[in-house]
Amino acid sequence: LLEAQYDGIVEEAMATYRNGFTNARRTIIVLLVAIIFAAIFTVLSIYTQRVVKHSAEEQSQKALAANVMNIRQVLLQAENTLHEAEWMVYRYINTPDSLYLVTQHILQENPIIVGSCVALVPENKFTKHLSFAPYSCIIDNEIVNKQLGSEEYDYVNKDWYKNVISSGKTGWSDPYFDKGGIDKQICTLSSPLLDREGSIFAVLT
Repeated sequence: LLEAQYDGIVEEAMATYRNGFTNARRTIIVLLVAIIFAAIFTVLSIYTQRVVKHSAEEQSQKALAANVMNIRQVLLQAENTLHEAEWMVYRYINTPDSLYLVTQHILQENPIIVGSCVALVPENKFTKHLSFAPYSCIIDNEIVNKQLGSEEYDYVNKDWYKNVISSGKTGWSDPYFDKGGIDKQICTLSSPLLDREGSIFAVLT
């Protein structure tokens, strides 16, 4: 009887041990699977972030390149419009008041351009004015004419004029607020015009 009871206890203990071992093994397997899934998820997350970052950088670079190209095209169009109108200044220079035809023509040819001026060098041989600068600009969708050769504006001391006079080359100004002109924040493209002696007699903008 005692031997049978002992065998039963041993069998029960072994069964309990086996069940415990099985449960522990299941727990370990579950933990290992969880760790593996967590590792896979982490790797995928890092990879996805890198892919998204790379894609975003690539798209940003493409957008930046497109914007740069658009800006270059706008600047080139403005430069072409200005140079193509230079002959008109030579045509009308002997009648300075007719130079408004030039500035108006430039505005009509290129909608990107909001203002244009023929700034004559002071005390030039074409006009009796000390300073004469016929100017046209777009205000409220209409072309408005002004004469910038005045004490209030004093164009000879503006960077867009001085820089071209000193360098003798076409160039863009830094952004500035054009008080007394169009009264807006603008950049100005200025080009020197030469007489037969090779001297600058006007700056076309």
